[in-house]
Amino acid sequence: MIYKLQGQIIEKKKDSLIIDTSTGVAYQVFTAYSTIEECTKDHTTLYIYHHIREDTQQLFGFASLEEREGFIKLTSVSGMGPKAAIKVLSACKWKSLQTFICNENLIQLVSLPGIGKKLAERLITELRDKLNSEQLETINTPSSPSNKQDNQEDLLLALKSLGYQPQEIRIALQKASPSLQDNCIEENIKVLLKHLT
Repeated sequence: MIYKLQGQIIEKKKDSLIIDTSTGVAYQVFTAYSTIEECTKDHTTLYIYHHIREDTQQLFGFASLEEREGFIKLTSVSGMGPKAAIKVLSACKWKSLQTFICNENLIQLVSLPGIGKKLAERLITELRDKLNSEQLETINTPSSPSNKQDNQEDLLLALKSLGYQPQEIRIALQKASPSLQDNCIEENIKVLLKHLT
């Protein structure tokens, strides 16, 4: 079972990377769009989930062990295959996704690609209790800089689902920044809508 790959990226595809491990073998690794963008061609290290079925074998790669564990949790949910899970993680970072699940935020979940209401409900039912308290404390710490960034990502996703463009949302975020509150998405959306109308 392949656990980790290190090597040079010889090609970037829309949904995967081709990695030369300098052993005479190159691997195609499916990964999130953000990982593809962030990887340099010189050298990369990805943690691997080796997906094996009767008719195929696929490698899925992650920049951190936390992302890999998140992917495994996602694919444990009925109706969420590995390709679908990668699409979700391309649209939303794992930490933000945990927040949506723990807060039972159906609106945010159904705004993600490939997730309908029934699948969103299964994600909440099956994953909420699997997320350990240490991860949740990190996610919900208001003073954490990464938490503020996650809050902005949540707002961006919510307003995109309402039809607004990323550029106009970012401008509204800049204007409304002093009025925004930590971990209060509904109120922050109301504030931002005033700057978008």
